[in-house]
Amino acid sequence: QKRLVMLWDYKAVLNSIMEGVHQANADQEIISAVLNYYNPEGSTAHVYRPTNKDVWPTKKSHVNFVIAEENSWQQIAAMTLDSMPNVICWVKNTYLGFRIPYTVGDENKEYQPTFIVKVKKKEGGIINLIIECQDFDADNSGNKDAKRHYLKDYWIPAANNLKIYGQWDLLEIRDIDQLEKLINEKIKQL
Repeated sequence: QKRLVMLWDYKAVLNSIMEGVHQANADQEIISAVLNYYNPEGSTAHVYRPTNKDVWPTKKSHVNFVIAEENSWQQIAAMTLDSMPNVICWVKNTYLGFRIPYTVGDENKEYQPTFIVKVKKKEGGIINLIIECQDFDADNSGNKDAKRHYLKDYWIPAANNLKIYGQWDLLEIRDIDQLEKLINEKIKQL
C-alpha cells in the first residue's frame, strides 16, 4: 500500500504538469494561433443591435454609437478614446464575437474583453491594445488569474506570431478616469 498513489484531483495535477512543461520551454516554444476556418477575421461591419438604453455617438469607432448611460464609465471611455490623438480607432467589444478562450480545470471557457483600440506607437508603428476595464477585477468566479494568464501568455503571443494582424498587447484599467494617462504610459513603454 505504500506504493499506491491516488490522485484525488487529477485535473489540477495535469494542469500543473502542463504549465510546468510550458514554462520550462517558454524560451524555445513558439505559440501559433489556429484561426476559425470559416471566419478567420472578425469585423464591425455586421454589428447592429437595437437598444432602448442611452447611447453616446462616437468619432473614432467603427460603430457609430456606444451604449453608455450619462456619466457612466462607458461614456467616459468613449469620450477619452475619441479625444486622444494617438488613438487611430477603437471599438467597444459588444456584439462582435471577439472572445479569448481559457481553461479552468477541464472546462473550456471564454471571456469578452472590454475594448479593442488601435494606437500609434512612439516611434510611429501601430499596436492593437486589448483594454480590459472591468472583467478581471469584477470576476467573482475566481477565474481572473486564469483569464489574465491565458491572454498574456497564450493569446497575445499567438496573435503576434501570426504577423498578419499587427502587434497586440494588453492594458488593464482599474480606474476609468486614468484611461488617457495609462494609454500614454503604455505607448511610451512600447
